[in-house]
Amino acid sequence: MAGIRIQADDGDLNAVQNFIAEVTGDFERKVGEKIFQISQLGNIRITELKGLVAVKASEMQQRGIPFRLEAAAPVTYVNMPAGDLCRAAGILLDNAMEETEKILQSVGEITEDQKEYRMTALFCAEESGVSIVVCNPVKEPVPISKIWEDGYSTKGSGRGIGLASLRRIVEMYDNISSRTYQEDGLFIQELNIRTGKEGYIFSMWI
Repeated sequence: MAGIRIQADDGDLNAVQNFIAEVTGDFERKVGEKIFQISQLGNIRITELKGLVAVKASEMQQRGIPFRLEAAAPVTYVNMPAGDLCRAAGILLDNAMEETEKILQSVGEITEDQKEYRMTALFCAEESGVSIVVCNPVKEPVPISKIWEDGYSTKGSGRGIGLASLRRIVEMYDNISSRTYQEDGLFIQELNIRTGKEGYIFSMWI
């Protein structure tokens, strides 16, 4: 500000205008992103799921994890009990958070424009059902054939129960499927919940 004052005193109004444009532009971008995120969260209209996503988004902000939420269409109904829905979504978000945070720690400070280090969660509602897609950056190939095994983890012993628990949840329902793959430096997990007219059907197992 002191430098701008000197430029103003010298009559360099172009420099003053450029400075103001830079500051307000950055402010508007940040405010615009916040408004976008709030509007996307507002489209998740299942109370339990919205609460979960809001808590996770707040946690990511505290941990310095860049996060983008997208829910273009209102998510008003999911053909799955809320408890299992939140457990499944929570596992996807937690795993992506841990991996993203690990990468951020290895690369050091980043700028908000470096989207390759951003975690993304998409909630896609259609007549046929709802899909939840969670993406996080990865640096090395992920052994996809092993990650669903109980106890397997790249984070050390005593871990690796999340995705195995997710697999068990998916297997309980005939209308739910999942897909996991790696593409363009991203680890992508999809949870697809078909609507179905018969309601959800699940089988108990031991």
